[in-house]
Amino acid sequence: MSQTTAGSSEEDAPIKYVCGIDVGSQSCSGCVCRPDKSVVIKPVTFANAKGGWEVLFEKLTRLDAVPKQILIGMEATSLYGENLYQEAQARGYQLCLLHPGQTHQFHRQQGLRAKTDRLDAKTIAKVLLSGEARAGYVPSEQITTYRELVRLHTRLSDEAARYQNEIQILVVVLFPEFTQVFADPCLPSALAVRNRLP
Repeated sequence: MSQTTAGSSEEDAPIKYVCGIDVGSQSCSGCVCRPDKSVVIKPVTFANAKGGWEVLFEKLTRLDAVPKQILIGMEATSLYGENLYQEAQARGYQLCLLHPGQTHQFHRQQGLRAKTDRLDAKTIAKVLLSGEARAGYVPSEQITTYRELVRLHTRLSDEAARYQNEIQILVVVLFPEFTQVFADPCLPSALAVRNRLP
């Protein structure tokens, strides 16, 4: 694998190591390989928290390469890997975000049957080395925030609709005459009348 980076003191330095990271909600597994696919750091498990990431970054700093010469690949798994991705980016590592389907397909093509976090980390590293890796889209902070707001709005809207349905059911059972006057017992005019009743 001969990716290069621009704008650094090692401007034409090739990638010396590839690190595959399988990200989970509580823990991650990482494996480091050379471009000849030999394993340099066997799969290691660490916590998906700043203290856990330090375990991996410490191992990476012991290698005979600067961060720009190390390519880190991880699957795009919801929000679990976002902080680790940002931390690795801030430290200057090359990054590649992979679609989980891509690594799953590569795993099947290799005829691998077992599936563990440690094997997944090794598979991610091998996908990067195979040349078949297609980098995923990493949204900007603004887009990420917008998406989170849309999710929150959708969740709150669904919750409000659920409460309105529960109110409708209670009104039909306890005060059926009310629904003959007001089709929707949650309208402001219906609430005003209902609040005046004993």
